[in-house]
Amino acid sequence: SIEGNSISIGTVIAFFMDPKRALMLMNSFEAAVGAMGAYLLARFFACSKMGSSTAAIIYALSPVYIFKLAIGYSMIGSVFAYAPWVVLLFIAGVVKARALYVVVAGLVLGLTVLRGEAHIIVVLALLLIVWALYDAIANKRTRAFMFLLVCFAMAFFIASVKILPFVEHLSSEPVKLRPYVALLH
Repeated sequence: SIEGNSISIGTVIAFFMDPKRALMLMNSFEAAVGAMGAYLLARFFACSKMGSSTAAIIYALSPVYIFKLAIGYSMIGSVFAYAPWVVLLFIAGVVKARALYVVVAGLVLGLTVLRGEAHIIVVLALLLIVWALYDAIANKRTRAFMFLLVCFAMAFFIASVKILPFVEHLSSEPVKLRPYVALLH
């Protein structure tokens, strides 16, 4: 499935230590990376050090993240860890006119698809689209949309390793509609 883990550093770490300890180490690492990204994103928007630290703490202790981990969805860690970095790199790339930042944002976005939680990545992509639209209207320029295309192209290039076989599998399997499934969600 497109939601499952394809690539995880935690899997590699589990070869060298107890799998539970490897998972805890990976979750802690991803929370720290996410907190640092949230801190730097807040600093980019000229928040004070105290405000940025508060943003990082709130982000790292997010109830959604903790709840998903508690019920066993460890693949959220990657999206959680790298989402602020994608947003920071994309916005900094547009504001400072640095295409390299946007390319790296696209690479990171693509790598998060390989880790899982595709529905959260869609929300992140929508956030980038809304910001590009805002930038285009506020600054009367199309740079944000051009950079958005570059970012999404890079993300799709990396994520195609996982997405294309999934799409091919969908086309080879007959679709079975089960109307009662909607009632279970």
